[in-house]
Amino acid sequence: MRRFPWWLWPPVVATVGIALWATGEFTLIFEWLACVSLGVLVPLFREAPVNLLSKAAALVARYSYGIYLSHVPLICLCFRRLPTFPMSAKWLLFSALMGIVPVALYHLIEAPMIRVGKKVSAGYVK
Repeated sequence: MRRFPWWLWPPVVATVGIALWATGEFTLIFEWLACVSLGVLVPLFREAPVNLLSKAAALVARYSYGIYLSHVPLICLCFRRLPTFPMSAKWLLFSALMGIVPVALYHLIEAPMIRVGKKVSAGYVK
């Protein structure tokens, strides 16, 4: 099967997003259709070559759960709990913590639990 070049994928995603936004219909059915459309289209595109962007994406993917779990508490900490700090200091602290906390969560909790899960499940998979 012939596939489209990888660099056409971002414009396709943007087009689907713009089409959803342009309809003004942020209802469950329209959002569902947008997601299903993207899911159906994904296999029609080649993978991007390994380069700096793909390596950065892999890094973000590794720490994404930690980013997901920590960003709201860190926003609250930096922008709500420190009212006397200058805005530049809040942004600097938030940026630093967003680089440190998800990495720490991954290496201290997520990766060890993944290893435990592999050991536990190894006895069940033959």
